[in-house]
Amino acid sequence: MAIITIRVPDKLRKRMRTFRNINWSSVIRQAIEDRIMIEKSKEKRDRALILDANTTIEKLFAETSKKYGPIEYDSAVTIRAWRDSRSKVT
Repeated sequence: MAIITIRVPDKLRKRMRTFRNINWSSVIRQAIEDRIMIEKSKEKRDRALILDANTTIEKLFAETSKKYGPIEYDSAVTIRAWRDSRSKVT
C-alpha cells in the first residue's frame, strides 16, 4: 500500500484527537474513493452529453445538406484570413 502525507491545520488536528476511536486514515481513504466515484460519474455524464451533441450536429448537417446540397466550406481558409487581417492591423 502506498503512503501519502496530508497537512491539516493545528486546530483541526486538535479536534481530530478528541475522537481517538476513529481511524482517520480510513476516513481519508473513503473520502478519496468517494471523490473518485464522483469524478468518474461526471466523466460519464459529460461523455453522454458530448455524444448527444454530436448526434444532433450530424442530424442538422444531414438536413442542411439534403435541403441545400453539399456544403463546400473550409474553415481553415476563413481562420487564416481573419488571422492575417488581425496581424496587418498593428
